[in-house]
Amino acid sequence: MESINVSFFEHIFPYRSIGESSSVKRTLHPANHSSGDQEKEVDVKPRRSKRARTSTSFGPDFLTYLLESEPRTYKEAVSCPEGPLWKEAIKSEIDSILQNHTWELVDLPPGCKPLGYKWIFKRKMKADGSIDKYKARLVIKGYRQKEGLDYFDTYSPVSRINSIRMIIAIAALRNLEIHQMDQAPKQWHEKFDYAMLSSGFRINECDKCVNVKNTDEGYVILCLYVYDMLIVGSNDRVIQSTKDMLNSKFDMKDMGLADVILGVKITRTSDGLALSQDTLR
Repeated sequence: MESINVSFFEHIFPYRSIGESSSVKRTLHPANHSSGDQEKEVDVKPRRSKRARTSTSFGPDFLTYLLESEPRTYKEAVSCPEGPLWKEAIKSEIDSILQNHTWELVDLPPGCKPLGYKWIFKRKMKADGSIDKYKARLVIKGYRQKEGLDYFDTYSPVSRINSIRMIIAIAALRNLEIHQMDQAPKQWHEKFDYAMLSSGFRINECDKCVNVKNTDEGYVILCLYVYDMLIVGSNDRVIQSTKDMLNSKFDMKDMGLADVILGVKITRTSDGLALSQDTLR
C-alpha cells in the first residue's frame, strides 16, 4: 500500500516561472515505512486523452431542447426572438395585479424615495423537459429597505416540505387525486386566509399553509407553497367546489391534475404514486 501526498502551489499559476515544466511533484510515502526510509519524489506530467472525439447520436426518439438563458431585463425580454411570448407573460402579470387589488395607492411620505422595481422572467418546464409557459414577475428592489422602517417581515407563505410529503402519502394511501392551481404570493396572504376561514376551512396549527375542510359530502386538504397550490379531496365534488370558491375570489389558473410539484414529477401507477426527478435534470 502507498499513500500519496500532493503539494498544491495555489499562488503560482500556471507555472512557477517562465519556461518551467507544468509537471507536478508528488511525494510518495509507503504506508508501512520505517523512520529510516527516505521519501521519493516523482514527476507526474498532465495526461492528455488520445481518443478521437466523435459525435453521439441517441436515435430519432431522443428529444433535446436547447434553451437560451432567461432574459435579465425588460428590454432584453421584449427584443429577443421569444419577445411576443414574454410580452404576453408581462400582460398576464399586470392583469393579475390589477384584478386582485393587492395594493393601495397612497401619497409618498415626505423625505422618502420610492423603491425601484425589476422584472423577473422564468420558463416553467413540463415533466418531459419541454416549455410549459412563460412567467413574468414584477418585484420591488427590497434590498433598499430598512428593517423596522420599511418592513417588519420578509416571507412568502411556504408550506413545510414534510407537510407536502404527508399530503402525497395520504393521497397515495387513499387513492386520491392531487390537483394544482397557480396564485399570487404574500401580498394577499391575509386576504387568502380570510377567504378560507369564511368558507369553512380550518388552518392547521402545525403548518399555517395547510387548510382542511370536512363536510357531509367529504373532506378536502389545501396546501399553499408560495404561489403554487395543491388540492386533495375525497371526491371530485369537494375538489371542484373548492376551485369554484377560489376562482370567485381570486384570479387563479386551474392546472388540473398535478404532475410536477417543486421539481418532483408525480406519476400514478397501479401501486400508488411514484416520485422522480430524473426527467427534470
